[in-house]
Amino acid sequence: MKAHFIGISGIGMSAAALLAKDLGYTVSGSADAENDRTELLRDRGIDIFIGHRADNVQRPDLVVFTNAVSEHNEELITVRALSIPALPRLTFLGSVLPRYPKPVIGITGTDGKSTTTAMVAHMLLENGEDPTVLLGGLHQDLEEGNYRRGKGPLVMEVDESDGFLRDFSVDVACFTNIHGDHLEHYEKDYSHYRDAIFDFVCHARERVFPASYADAYRSYCNSRGITPGKTHLFELDPQIERWYHHTIPGIHNRLNASAALKVCEVYGLSRERAIGCLENFPFVDRRFSIRYESNRVIVIDDYAHTPREIESVLQAVNERFPESLPHLVFEAHRYSRLEREFHDFVAVLSSRQIQKTHILPIYSAYEETKPELFERFLVAMRQNRPDTVFIEDATQIVPTIPVSPTAPVVYLFVGAGHSSLHSKALASYLERHHP
Repeated sequence: MKAHFIGISGIGMSAAALLAKDLGYTVSGSADAENDRTELLRDRGIDIFIGHRADNVQRPDLVVFTNAVSEHNEELITVRALSIPALPRLTFLGSVLPRYPKPVIGITGTDGKSTTTAMVAHMLLENGEDPTVLLGGLHQDLEEGNYRRGKGPLVMEVDESDGFLRDFSVDVACFTNIHGDHLEHYEKDYSHYRDAIFDFVCHARERVFPASYADAYRSYCNSRGITPGKTHLFELDPQIERWYHHTIPGIHNRLNASAALKVCEVYGLSRERAIGCLENFPFVDRRFSIRYESNRVIVIDDYAHTPREIESVLQAVNERFPESLPHLVFEAHRYSRLEREFHDFVAVLSSRQIQKTHILPIYSAYEETKPELFERFLVAMRQNRPDTVFIEDATQIVPTIPVSPTAPVVYLFVGAGHSSLHSKALASYLERHHP
């Protein structure tokens, strides 16, 4: 069977394409531009087209597309005109799960999905299991970065962002937390977002989630006549907090570790064998990734792109580097999120836990630009923190680095778009000029 992926170069889409190939599909795909994923996919024997054109669609049996693809995409228009089945990525994955012969573990939630998924995979691998893994980030445990094929259980990050959670049924379902994001796919209503996540876990054989959601989940089940089923609750694990306070930065990450530990216990690993593996856990790329470190300067790259995530990573920085208030370099991700959480962004970016805030141009993803919104945001920031600066390029930060600091100066880059590239650019500059 032939499957064509529109927008194949993304982290989630490339992992889905690799799984499809390993399940026996003949896979092709198109992308806006070359990147490390297109190179890897070609090496795996997948035909890649750069640019979106109607003639890329070579009579596949089905098409898989990312929600970043416009309704005006030439390939999508062609596919629909030819009545070829076209499925969103998550719907496609949900359709192939019944073909997977081993237990499926699915991890979702607003924050911490990638880290928790990677921790579960790491614990399984360290204990001699051979999982297949689909991850929404890059991790050194996985042969393809965001994917590995094994003969054991399937461990997958289940992205709630595009509203297709209900297309999924797994054996062990875990959610990390529910704070509300991507509400444009949930009728702009937090309760619809929460209920979609509850619906996802209630269809699983085993359910893992924070104890703080137990009452809300029970009410959800009762209101729909659903038996709550076998549920495993977790809180911040005291042993993880005691053992890994210094090696796993941030309470949010130790909560992720607590979730991963509970999932592995439910799967069947002994607690002792699972928890010990966290000692050598390497973090997912762009999750508190230290790009450069010297006695003068530290550059940290983090995927945090919501107010709550930024607050969490600031706590982690304060915990790891208590003598250094960070310079925060912020790239807003999507106009819709900035507009929806405008006041929360202004509040957290004006925090006294920050030495100075540097604002990068917004990363719009596929959304229509709203320059007046961004200008209003800059005005609000400068009213709260007059020293807030707008920068086009990370190297503009260099003049702010003191010659002889009493403690290392920390530059924390946050965002889900190009902020990582900016952090790497600054790190590269520092390696050349400040060895």
